[in-house]
Amino acid sequence: MTDLERFARRLVERLQARDPTGRHRPVNIAELRTTIMPYRMNRAALGLSSHEDYELLILRLVAEEGGFTRTNPPESAIRCREVVSAPNPDLEIVEDLSDTTIQFGTRHSALGTRDPVADQPDPPIPEPAVEQAVEPTPEPAPAPEPLAERRVPSAECREPSYSPHCGNRVSPLHCARC
Repeated sequence: MTDLERFARRLVERLQARDPTGRHRPVNIAELRTTIMPYRMNRAALGLSSHEDYELLILRLVAEEGGFTRTNPPESAIRCREVVSAPNPDLEIVEDLSDTTIQFGTRHSALGTRDPVADQPDPPIPEPAVEQAVEPTPEPAPAPEPLAERRVPSAECREPSYSPHCGNRVSPLHCARC
């Protein structure tokens, strides 16, 4: 499973947890970043090592990569495609996407999610005219580490020890719990 698939699957799960039909409603990018799936609360589950990785995944989703979402306004998708394809993507564009919305379609088989209301069989895929080489099946991603082994700083250590912008540790932890 790719990082983008993992991100989209997690987002669909979070939307469905809030409302069973939530994945069919437009999602505001500002709300996605601050309320629905903030970086600091999801970085371990997504296997992300930096805030930049998180922002790049948001740009890829807005760019409609993988066909998981549709973006409104469409100009935002075009702009994100240009940024993502650049050798050194300017991640500051994420701040400009506050009013942009994305919406998942009814086809989510690639995400492994199920919607009892809107799931319908996918249309048949026509047979290709030319035989194509079969790619080997990729190895499954390693399982995330158990929750008990993760170190989570206590509330009194979180602010002085972690950057509020990227979530990386900026000073040693201070309390015995951490």
